[in-house]
Amino acid sequence: MRYLEQYQPDHPAAYSNGCIQEHWAVIEQHTGIAPRRGSQMQVHHVNRNPSDNRPQNLVVCENGAYHMLLHRRQRAIEATGNPNALKCSHCQKWSTPSDPEIRTTTCGPQNPSVRAFHRSCANEYQNQRRRL
Repeated sequence: MRYLEQYQPDHPAAYSNGCIQEHWAVIEQHTGIAPRRGSQMQVHHVNRNPSDNRPQNLVVCENGAYHMLLHRRQRAIEATGNPNALKCSHCQKWSTPSDPEIRTTTCGPQNPSVRAFHRSCANEYQNQRRRL
């Protein structure tokens, strides 16, 4: 599936082919928030269908990090029913943030996403790296 486009050559955010993404046209019509060139704003499709541009299916995100947070929380809800659940980057199992074994770290200032891991999984990973 792909994003639908509308031909609006006079729109300030139009691509060189004169089109804008339809979800931005819907957002602009219903909220007055207009896309701007160079803006970090993104549109999240709640049901993950990029061609479903009903207003109730669209959420304006201030930046890509917030958009990715919404996706992470959706995956957590689908897997565990808990939007705060964290997935270990080593064993791929889900845990609640209250699990004493789970740890988190950010990936750095340029990438504020959170990486989660079980302490035992991280220790095993480090032991395997030392053996190489």
